[in-house]
Amino acid sequence: MPSQPLGMGSLFYPTHEELYSLQMEIRQIHMVQSNHAERISRIEKRNANDATIKSVWNSPFASALGGTPQHGRYPFYPTSSPFVCRSRR
Repeated sequence: MPSQPLGMGSLFYPTHEELYSLQMEIRQIHMVQSNHAERISRIEKRNANDATIKSVWNSPFASALGGTPQHGRYPFYPTSSPFVCRSRR
């Protein structure tokens, strides 16, 4: 709050308390900005690590990493099961 009303051409002389309050608010803003910068940095680092991990699956070696041979080489027939007992005629 100003110590006197402002008008055209009038001067503003802040009190000691007003200056101190302004200084504390600026310090608080600085701390919040610093915390946000650290959080953004951690998120960007995590995203970069995630992208690195995902890029392994797009590499030439992805076929070697992509599952067991049963999924890639051999056809899967869901109707034939080793647990189904078939009678011989």
